[in-house]
Amino acid sequence: MQDLSRDGLPWGGIHHIALATHDLAETLHFYHQVLGMEVSDMYPSRAGRGRHAIVLVKPSDSETLGLHFFERIELLRPTQPATLESSSSGMGSLLHIALRLPNAAAAAALRERLMVQQVQITEIVELGSFVFSDNNALLLEVTWPQS
Repeated sequence: MQDLSRDGLPWGGIHHIALATHDLAETLHFYHQVLGMEVSDMYPSRAGRGRHAIVLVKPSDSETLGLHFFERIELLRPTQPATLESSSSGMGSLLHIALRLPNAAAAAALRERLMVQQVQITEIVELGSFVFSDNNALLLEVTWPQS
């Protein structure tokens, strides 16, 4: 295999991740109301793409959109939330998405929001982070700078 590392391209990070959801309105509600993230308007279905919308994971950065959800009503609704155990034993290739907060205070505020909404949290003590499931059984990890 040819070594192309010296001809590297100037990558700028991830622009967005496209994901499918059974219920776009429910997904936007979870990310906006439960997690407090900004979401775009819902775009209509065109050419069989289904309705879609964007969850802005870094609203101040126009180059980083975040999570682009496409509605696929034929998908089965998840019957259980995702857990560390289920994500490591499943057949899929996406184990989780890690999102970053600026500090421990923001992480504590998110933890409180999730508890109020009765979203189960699993602490990852060795990393100083925690995980939880969204309404699509997608496992999300939250990280922040450790002092």
